[in-house]
Amino acid sequence: MCDVYIGYAYSKNFDYDVKGPSSGYTPDNALPNPEEDVLHVMLLSDIYQAIWKHPKSKKVDWGCSVVKMYKEELIDFLLQYQVTGLAARAKEHLRNDVEYVIAAVEGIDY
Repeated sequence: MCDVYIGYAYSKNFDYDVKGPSSGYTPDNALPNPEEDVLHVMLLSDIYQAIWKHPKSKKVDWGCSVVKMYKEELIDFLLQYQVTGLAARAKEHLRNDVEYVIAAVEGIDY
């Protein structure tokens, strides 16, 4: 099982521009209910693969790849892969002026 979630590009524990350790360096969840706001998918799911193969994809941990986006781009990306629930939560809770990442992670504890 793998997880897809929306995280902050810049927070206390994660900085998109800084190379962190190779294990455990994953973004902080940007939505209010991390247990509910994580999409559990199979390794070969379309959205998981799209994040890893995206032209702007950045590997930040041995099993985590992220793509940095603003709110509207992120919502459009989610809707492209029919991830309507997470897109609705993003629309409700994210700000337009903050940079986020869509993260694809192999096995993580939040």
